[in-house]
Amino acid sequence: MSRVAVIGAGYVGLTTAACLADLGNDVVVVDVNRAKIELLLNHQVPFYEPGLAELVQRNAESRRLRFTTSYADAIPGAEYAIIAVSTPEGEGGEADLSYVESAAGSIADHMTGPLVVVNKSTVPPLTGDMVSEVLKRRNSKHLAHVVSNPEFLREGSAIQDFMHPDRVVVGGHDREAAEKVAKLYEPLEAPIVITPNIYTAEMVKYASNAFLAARISFINEIARICERVDADAKLVAEGMGLDKRIGPHYLDAGIGYGGSCLDGEETVLVRRGPHVSLEPLARVFASFDRTAPLEVLSWRPDDGTAGFAAVSAATMRPFEGEALEIRTKMGRRIVCTPDHPFVTRDGVKLARELTVADWLPLAVDALTAAVPVETFETLDGLTAAELERSQVIVRPASAVLAGVQAKELRPRLAFARSHDVLRAGVTNVGSNPPFWRIVGLSLAQRDVDARIPDQLWTERLEHKRALLAGYWHGDGSWSLVAHGPSVIVECGTTSRELADGLLRLLAEIGVVASMRVGRTAKSTRDTFWLRISGADQVERVLDLVPERDRPTITASIAAQRKRIAPTGYRREGPNTAWVRVVDIQPQAYSGAVYSLEVPGTHTFVTTGGLVTHNCFPKDVKALAALAERFDYHPELLHAVMAINRDQRMLVIDKLRDLLESLNDKVIGLLGLAFKPNTDDLREAPSIDIAKVLLAAGARVRGYDPAAMERMRAILPELEYAKDSYELAAGADALVVVTEWNEFRHLDLGRIKASMRRPVIVDGRNIYVPAEMRELGFTYRGVGRE
Repeated sequence: MSRVAVIGAGYVGLTTAACLADLGNDVVVVDVNRAKIELLLNHQVPFYEPGLAELVQRNAESRRLRFTTSYADAIPGAEYAIIAVSTPEGEGGEADLSYVESAAGSIADHMTGPLVVVNKSTVPPLTGDMVSEVLKRRNSKHLAHVVSNPEFLREGSAIQDFMHPDRVVVGGHDREAAEKVAKLYEPLEAPIVITPNIYTAEMVKYASNAFLAARISFINEIARICERVDADAKLVAEGMGLDKRIGPHYLDAGIGYGGSCLDGEETVLVRRGPHVSLEPLARVFASFDRTAPLEVLSWRPDDGTAGFAAVSAATMRPFEGEALEIRTKMGRRIVCTPDHPFVTRDGVKLARELTVADWLPLAVDALTAAVPVETFETLDGLTAAELERSQVIVRPASAVLAGVQAKELRPRLAFARSHDVLRAGVTNVGSNPPFWRIVGLSLAQRDVDARIPDQLWTERLEHKRALLAGYWHGDGSWSLVAHGPSVIVECGTTSRELADGLLRLLAEIGVVASMRVGRTAKSTRDTFWLRISGADQVERVLDLVPERDRPTITASIAAQRKRIAPTGYRREGPNTAWVRVVDIQPQAYSGAVYSLEVPGTHTFVTTGGLVTHNCFPKDVKALAALAERFDYHPELLHAVMAINRDQRMLVIDKLRDLLESLNDKVIGLLGLAFKPNTDDLREAPSIDIAKVLLAAGARVRGYDPAAMERMRAILPELEYAKDSYELAAGADALVVVTEWNEFRHLDLGRIKASMRRPVIVDGRNIYVPAEMRELGFTYRGVGRE
């Protein structure tokens, strides 16, 4: 009997712990989530997995399985410490390893002797080295060997998979430690692969998941072709699977495995060669060429710096359903799909998981400058600013009206109001602050369709400040708060694009401005109000206010007894401010959504300077990111992700085709969980499909043998049926979303008789088309008609 500590009471950790205890080992599970441990102490499992509750109760009653929130109760005296914590989609790398690192640190702090530490979480190669480093740094007295033992448990059949595995993979730099871990599995009499180093074992897990995803995307691609040539994708897959070289598994055409994106109006700062421009994602996608280098302003989670990073992919997919507008302090907003990931202080989270307790990063003092422009002719500048010559009218100080320059340059300027430009002293002497002040003033006068000229993004900081000063001179103001010493500098514009650019320019000079959206009296357009507050920030922008007012502002700031820390954001390092989420607003959405892939940083800076994470599915994206890290472009993995993105909406297309309109139609979802024999709703197609149908005006019902309660918490607006027959009563269509075995054995005659229209869209191809039509159903599968 061995003494084993399992870190993490989630799906992998609890299953592993219960099965090892059932093999006769003394196992203690430690998890910092007190509510979860309380459930387990009462022999209740916090998620559904067939047979697991009985296994936990049996071994807990025999005292082979214990639960605690204290590492001090679990680690001292243990021979093995198995790390089985969450590794969500990566923050600045292949995966978010913060929970793994934290677990390793806590293990080290409580070690009292030699220990074998086992990585069972899904982690990329080189994670074992990180864990070893943490253990050595935190506890140099005791020796700890790190071994990789990846899990291959399928939800719904996890106990069967553990007790009767296809193989057990173990790898470590120390052969003796790896063999010791292998002995834990000897009672299973399964093939055991001991790899010569830890990296190989780590790679087996990622490669396996990516290959399975490739098979799914491949058969879905074949299914689309089958529908066009009147072939049956299910029989095609069956014929392929009989080939021993291919095999039958994971060749089931269906509705894909995930995806996430942003609204096309969200903006990014892109660089093509020396040219930088602020563009909406829709435009970036439309112009994206994989053979032409494209960079985007990105933020590095490891050190909090901002800079340009290469974009490896730009994608678009149709989306109908409920999008989320994430609203933060300081007025930053972004519209995205519910499964879009965000970097937070607590790791990467999906949009639908965000709460008002989460903080998101803003990029400030961003390093956006490219090669400075050495010469900048005035006429070129007017073009860059999208100005007509007749629009440039300035009234400079008398000191600049005299001089030789005007006489020398007058012949080179032949347009109606050339004298106005000449008097400013800003002709073809190169780009300079006076010129950019004129551009800023003109932007304030145009307002409605105004935007920051692209050329400014590569200019020196003093020129950016000059444009801001010109703009504020034309449209800005300053005021004292309640007639006290606190000063506010603010402006307003009806141009969303200009407001976005101004926020980014202010961030480049280290200012975190707030933005409020509203309408003035009798206005038919939104106004974007930008406000700069706080003594430190106002001092940074004194050049934005008229020179005559600066002494008054300086005196007011000096009169403050103490400087109050900013309340809307927190500065952290030279390039990052954190803002808190204040609201998450659902909204109906129908249209294209977009995403970018930025290898290495896996982030990009979007509207208003808000940082967001990449958008691709976790495991495949993680392996692709790993390849990019080592200067290899994984063409096949990117193709797998691209094929998968559109698959889920095929169900909606088929329903529209069969029902003509979705409005007021009653549609039942057979299955809600992402796969049978589980209540797991992570990446579940049912969520996206239900939201699209609801947004289209349909009445949506759902039934699932296990996932009903979890789904109610996510989508309370669904109507929930007690069984499949109640689901079908009066329905215009049923959609098979999850291939629960009970759905294969329904009384289909009874189902048809109770439906208003006998339409079935089989998203999992569990029925035979000819038999369904013989029963009188209007039937559509995936890749078969």
